[in-house]
Amino acid sequence: MILSKQTNDIKEHILDQLEDNIGLDEFGGDLHHELLNTQLYIEGSQDSIKWLGGDSWEAIEKVREYEEFNFGEVTTNTANPVKVANMLAYIIGEEILYNCKHVYLNTDRRMTENTLEIIKSEVRNYGN
Repeated sequence: MILSKQTNDIKEHILDQLEDNIGLDEFGGDLHHELLNTQLYIEGSQDSIKWLGGDSWEAIEKVREYEEFNFGEVTTNTANPVKVANMLAYIIGEEILYNCKHVYLNTDRRMTENTLEIIKSEVRNYGN
C-alpha cells in the first residue's frame, strides 16, 4: 500500500479520538470533520517532513489529485510540508471513514457510544 506508514498513523489517530469519544452525539456525516478538520493533525515543519519521510512526492501527488478532482484546482501550498501533511491526513482519514459502513449508514443520525464502537472495529479492519 502506498503511504502505508501514514495510513496506519491516521488509523491510530482516528482510533485514539474515537476512544476519547470525539464525535459522540455528532451526526455521522460530520464525523470526518470532527476527527480530522477541527485541529491540525501535525504541527511544525520538521515533524511534518519526518512524518512524510521518503513518501513526500507520493503525498504531494495524492493531495494534487484529490484537490483537482474535488475542487477543480490545487489550493494547498505543496511547498509547505505542514500543509501537505495535514491535507494528506484529511484525505486518508476520509478514505478510511468512508469505507466504514456505519459512518455512511448514520450520516443523518447522531453517533452513540455503540455506533462509535462499531466504527472503531471497522477502522481497525481497514486495509486488512
